[in-house]
Amino acid sequence: MVKIAIVTDSTADLPQDEIERWGIEVIPAVLIVDGKTLTDGRDISRVELYQRLRVMDDLPTTAAPPPGAFAEVYERLLERGAEAVFSIHLARNLSGLFDMALKAAETFSQRVAVFDSQQASLALGFQVLEAAEAAAQGADLASLIELAHGVRQRSRLAAMVDKVRYLRRSGRVGWLRGSVGEVLNLKIVIEVTDGDVQRVDRARTRRRGEQSLLARAGSWGRLARVAAMHVADPDGALALAGRLAPVCGCQPLIAEATTVLGTHVGPGSVGVAALVA
Repeated sequence: MVKIAIVTDSTADLPQDEIERWGIEVIPAVLIVDGKTLTDGRDISRVELYQRLRVMDDLPTTAAPPPGAFAEVYERLLERGAEAVFSIHLARNLSGLFDMALKAAETFSQRVAVFDSQQASLALGFQVLEAAEAAAQGADLASLIELAHGVRQRSRLAAMVDKVRYLRRSGRVGWLRGSVGEVLNLKIVIEVTDGDVQRVDRARTRRRGEQSLLARAGSWGRLARVAAMHVADPDGALALAGRLAPVCGCQPLIAEATTVLGTHVGPGSVGVAALVA
């Protein structure tokens, strides 16, 4: 076992093979669907949720697991021989996950460090992978914290939201409340920067929205890691990856956003997550 155990949450959208390869612990977030509390990725599948989302009047809400869920994982890892735990999570501005992890860490003195990725999806996941690889090479906790600050600055995430009503209902995007009538029939391109969701463009057609998204990704420069993300639109993500490859000069990973994120942006949305070289 590595000296420093790496923990994240299910919003990191990490492929299962990478989770197993690096021994990453993933704490699932929580969905509330029709009054029932469901564990992200366990109690309801992405396919099932996204099919139901298209016809639901009352959209699901999301929640962070309680501090005890984090504490249980931290304690198990430390008992198994880890010297410390490095816990990296969804942007604090977008969820209570970070605060729940921070509260749990208080009982472990200096043996657990909690880090705000200020990102989501694989822009968080790529940070986790960088930390896991460094931990596997013997990095100590202080070195991992220093590394994480640098990697966070290189993380990028942009998406084209197909239907604004999902994002509006999330309640996490203040600027959208005042412009609902203006953008409801448009595709909008958003970018997560320093933990905040910002609108960077809008388009009347999906094609133009995707073009804007690709232009945004192209402005990031040379990329060390990149992924084409989607919500219930694998063909759209595959096409996006094909157009993205010559822009970024590498082969993109293709991944579907987990339920907790997908419920906020809605089916048909696509995005790009990247780590600048």
